[in-house]
Amino acid sequence: MCRKHTTGLCDWWTICESIGCVSEHAQEPQVIQGGNVKHAAGLFDRRFLTNRRGQIKMFETIGVLIVFFFLLVIGATFYFKMQESALSKELLKQSQLRSLQTVQRAVFLPELDCSFVSVTRENCFDDIKLHAFAQMMETPEMRKQYYDQFGLTNITVYKIHPGNDRVSLYQNPPAEYRRITKSHIPVLWYDPINRDFSFGVMEVMSYAEH
Repeated sequence: MCRKHTTGLCDWWTICESIGCVSEHAQEPQVIQGGNVKHAAGLFDRRFLTNRRGQIKMFETIGVLIVFFFLLVIGATFYFKMQESALSKELLKQSQLRSLQTVQRAVFLPELDCSFVSVTRENCFDDIKLHAFAQMMETPEMRKQYYDQFGLTNITVYKIHPGNDRVSLYQNPPAEYRRITKSHIPVLWYDPINRDFSFGVMEVMSYAEH
């Protein structure tokens, strides 16, 4: 047990016990001499400084982790934005490709071509066939038959010169869509009654729902 003449050492021992410098099962100092008080004080200071350094390192570690996670969130956000932009470009490219494919199907549609003694002229539409086909496409049943070829599109042929006319060949837009892709191709507009040609343009509007 601590003695009266060892009060200095007992005070240090008591302080160390209160802050956890020594184990609760450690023995109290029994003998005290002049130099032991300084030794105990130095031991307390070293353990106190060690404890403080441990706390500082813990806060430093927490700070590093916070900065790391902050940078991780910024990097992930930037990465996903780049992926979203690349996906949007790819979807636009696919939409344009489908629009061009629809144009090719419409241009070479045998129901509309100009035939002269078994000879077919490319990119040429017969005026009578155009109007007859447009009238036929006004019924939902006929639009269903051509859905596999044209899908969700609007196909319109314009006569530019000489003359001025417009025929909507196929109209099937969705109720809601995300984007529209337009494609144009020059065509010939043949009048079989007067046997003359006009310049025209076919416009295909393709709708993307997603």
